[in-house]
Amino acid sequence: MTKPSRDLNLIYAISFMDLFAVGLTFPLLSNHLRELGASHLSVGLISSLYSGLQVVSGPVVGSWSDVRDRKSVLTTTLLLCSVGYILLGLTSSIFVVAVVRFVLGITKHTQSICKAIITDLLPVEERAGAFGKSAAFGSLGFIVGPVIGGHLSEVSNGFSYVCALTGLLFVINIGKNKNVTKMCLI
Repeated sequence: MTKPSRDLNLIYAISFMDLFAVGLTFPLLSNHLRELGASHLSVGLISSLYSGLQVVSGPVVGSWSDVRDRKSVLTTTLLLCSVGYILLGLTSSIFVVAVVRFVLGITKHTQSICKAIITDLLPVEERAGAFGKSAAFGSLGFIVGPVIGGHLSEVSNGFSYVCALTGLLFVINIGKNKNVTKMCLI
């Protein structure tokens, strides 16, 4: 297997694992916040906070990955996401949940960085197929994740276990990222 092919397979695995991990936790967050005593408005604001910050921070993280190498930016963001999801499972404070969602909204750009890596690895004529495969693997992860997360949440302290698993999956993705060998320094 050639290096670009091996690297692409790792990127596909990272894309799958990333959205699988998020899919474990995301559907459970609203119920968890309600169990902590959050109002419907607070749940909506905390959920929207993440998405709004993604829009604002995307260009910043993208520029950072252009200045630094993409591998180190991906490793840093995966590490911060891992810590964030573990903290999310450990806290019973709505304020801390909001702070964690703030940090995750700024740092969770795995899919965008993976697309940038694909751009670095492949010539223009091969990129569309790779983008499609990466999106398909990510979507598959986001389909499977909620099913498993829902089952795990049924046990006592299930949300904490799901968040710990999510954090672990981000750590595993850091290990996969270290195996991506051909990154372009821009």
